[in-house]
Amino acid sequence: MTTWAEHQEWERQWWGACTNTFAEEAKQITYANRMGLVVVSDPTGCERWPVYDLGDKSVLDIGCGPVSMLLKTETTGEKEACDPCRYPEWVEQRYAAAGIDYRQMPGEDVQHTNDFDEVWLYNVL
Repeated sequence: MTTWAEHQEWERQWWGACTNTFAEEAKQITYANRMGLVVVSDPTGCERWPVYDLGDKSVLDIGCGPVSMLLKTETTGEKEACDPCRYPEWVEQRYAAAGIDYRQMPGEDVQHTNDFDEVWLYNVL
């Protein structure tokens, strides 16, 4: 039987340096469509794609990995992401630069007193 730590080590090795995440992000286009997220024009005018406008929704992404779909959203609401795997330090800095509160922790340990409009759990089972 494989232990939790062994699963986490496999996951960390699968992501490697987190530099080539195209395959995972390509799947997210399908996930986003099935989740009802709508691609909008990039508000910066820089033509980034995809960009999903969440309005004022607050979202918690559990099991976000190093490339949460939250990185591709615009919202005035709170954005938080968590994942149990240890990724390179720059991944956490990327989340911070995008205004996402990132926590390295299992989803089972998430405890909040505030409410989120949506909680995302995709590609985790």
